[in-house]
Amino acid sequence: MRLAICHQRIYLRRILPRRVRARHVGPRLVQDGVVLLEVLVAFSILTMSLAVLLNSVSGSLKQHRIVENRLIATTHAANILAGLGIESPLNPGNKSGNFDEHFSWQLNISEAVSAGAAVDREETVPKLLSLELKVRWNEGAVVKEYVVTRKRIAVL
Repeated sequence: MRLAICHQRIYLRRILPRRVRARHVGPRLVQDGVVLLEVLVAFSILTMSLAVLLNSVSGSLKQHRIVENRLIATTHAANILAGLGIESPLNPGNKSGNFDEHFSWQLNISEAVSAGAAVDREETVPKLLSLELKVRWNEGAVVKEYVVTRKRIAVL
């Protein structure tokens, strides 16, 4: 049995196994295995930080896709409303169509009549029309809808 003296501490080298034995590094005494534990704790903190970062990035990508679809729907609605009354006269009724495989639209044109106003049936008098445009698209299993209502004056 050998005795080792290290900074006034005596260690029995044969009694303690090599993994448990303390070794002297620099000015302090470090146990074998403590460094491994510190590395494992550091990796677990790094893993949790990366998980939080990945969650925030995926959430922002999802939000970006939602905003992009809403912007496309708004642009399609503005294009339809801008072309109304130019290509053909505005007549009460329903119209619908598709932009592509993702976006569809439905337009409802009706006469807007206030409750106390008398309805005048002369053909040359301008009428107030109520336009309701619905643009629909799919986001996964959920159908989203953008609705625009406008008033227009037209001669029927």
